[in-house]
Amino acid sequence: PGGNYIPALDILWSQTGKSTPWIFLRIKVTSLVDEPAGYQAGFELDDNLDSRGDFLLLASEPQSTQWSTDGVQVWQDSNGDVGGSKPFAFDQNQSNGYDTQLFDSGVGQDPDLAWVRISPKDPTIIEFALKATVLPNPNVFGWWAWTSIGKLNPAGFEVVDRSQDDQTWDVDNSCSWIFGETPKEGQLANLCTILEPTATPAPTSVSGSCPVQTCPFLSFWDSSTCSCKRFFIIIPTATQVIIK
Repeated sequence: PGGNYIPALDILWSQTGKSTPWIFLRIKVTSLVDEPAGYQAGFELDDNLDSRGDFLLLASEPQSTQWSTDGVQVWQDSNGDVGGSKPFAFDQNQSNGYDTQLFDSGVGQDPDLAWVRISPKDPTIIEFALKATVLPNPNVFGWWAWTSIGKLNPAGFEVVDRSQDDQTWDVDNSCSWIFGETPKEGQLANLCTILEPTATPAPTSVSGSCPVQTCPFLSFWDSSTCSCKRFFIIIPTATQVIIK
């Protein structure tokens, strides 16, 4: 490997949601207590579901539980060359990556375009808020998450096209997912596993047995004869009386 493995920024899960005018995104990592200096986290957003990121949202070393634009950047791939001919696969594509910066720490056409914070409820969750207007269609889009113990170079995407396996030890990314509709198998490259619901099998009788029946009061089901039998109750009195 190219360096020491640091598990702190391993992505455990990631989520997206929307509440107009915002898109909210979250990444849960193993720990932010031991995070290395200069770490970054973020998301790629795919606005046309072709498995190639069109926008890159990045935050450098978020620390506060208060929303802040400090260290937050938004980039766009203006010529659609991120990912090359085989997105999520090594194809030696020499694109110029995300080539247009839309936002940098509160500076841009919209000074409130993107925010970041550490969740006040869970110190291992990094939360982002992004203006939905940045996307052509904010109702349906693909997305996947990134973390890195160093700087993620926007011009260096797609990462897999620029690095050998022994040079990517310092980054982690999630599988891809679609916000706004139920993904279909194969719809995106590197799509997260889709669990198909299966019908609950109907109970079957064991060979040679019969279904259990509900018996009247003071009776029980006798599986050996497949019939209800009455309990024999002995009442302790001076003279024994047997109720049948």
